[in-house]
Amino acid sequence: MRTSAGPAELAGPDGAGVVPGPRRGAGAPGKRLRPLEVATAGVLAGVAVEMVALGALLPRAGALELLAAVPLAIVARRHRLRATATAAIAGSVTAFTCAGLDAGVAVLACGVIGAVVGSLYRRSRSPVWPSPRWRY
Repeated sequence: MRTSAGPAELAGPDGAGVVPGPRRGAGAPGKRLRPLEVATAGVLAGVAVEMVALGALLPRAGALELLAAVPLAIVARRHRLRATATAAIAGSVTAFTCAGLDAGVAVLACGVIGAVVGSLYRRSRSPVWPSPRWRY
């Protein structure tokens, strides 16, 4: 499997070569979400919605609503703040349609908590967890 495109793949319709520009960083402003960020945000927002919906609908499972911040903190730890906001908003809308207004607001609040905790952990400023020696 080749990792770089050869001259034939870079040729335009008129035969002129297309030279790729410099790659912008992941945190560059105005850049869209990458497919990995969208997939991770969608899956982990679904896990958060499941936890909040079960906590809202089952009588003695209210503690599950507190744990819903963990999947959103994982999104914030691995990806940009934009991906975390996308996960929180999409999860909030999904929880609102499944379990009502309280569940939607709970997912949004867990998104804020998860964004703060995940970004602190990513920047190695967490007072609870030790700073990681490795990076992604």
